[in-house]
Amino acid sequence: LTSVLEQKTSFPYEIICGDDGSTDGTYEELLRWRDRYPDIIKVIRMPRDLSIRYDPIVRVSNCRLTLYGQARGEYVVFLDGDDYFIDCNKLEYQKNLLDKNRNCICAAHPIKMIWENSDREEQICSVCQTPTVINKKLYWSYTWIHADTFMFRNIFEKNGGVINPEFFDDNTIVANFIKYGDILYTPECMVAYRQIEGSSWNMRNPLQRAYVN
Repeated sequence: LTSVLEQKTSFPYEIICGDDGSTDGTYEELLRWRDRYPDIIKVIRMPRDLSIRYDPIVRVSNCRLTLYGQARGEYVVFLDGDDYFIDCNKLEYQKNLLDKNRNCICAAHPIKMIWENSDREEQICSVCQTPTVINKKLYWSYTWIHADTFMFRNIFEKNGGVINPEFFDDNTIVANFIKYGDILYTPECMVAYRQIEGSSWNMRNPLQRAYVN
């Protein structure tokens, strides 16, 4: 949240936070942030039966779609709860790019993997060293870019009816947008992708990860 609130923009923006029925104090912490920034931060809590064991990706997908349906802006950005912006100009930069390139449905860039409790860092999703336009055929043939790096045009009402509500995650987030236009890729790395041991992704073995992708 700090990394989002530190963004330097010439336009207003909203932050819509989703809590997945947590019991560890996260929801109460989000409410404190909302009370500090009532004009910017909105908090939505998802209903949850604590006696039921849910698939984490299904839960986060339902939460993402709920938040996406509430977004009022011309553009939307998804940011997972353990990741953060590392460039205070990210939103301004990507908005300006999309304003000038109306044929593109989204803008994207590389992401930096950062391991918890370690100095290890690695930049991934590097496509090229100059700005370029990637169409959907080229993307699916050769490329993968993390969904947290994208800024999308807000087309919820257009594609809301065809999204799989139980699997709106990385690849399918991108898939549901690039049907409607190209990707404008730039080489600046502006998001940190934190790797946490025991997370819903890292607890899966390589075969499970390949199946999910």
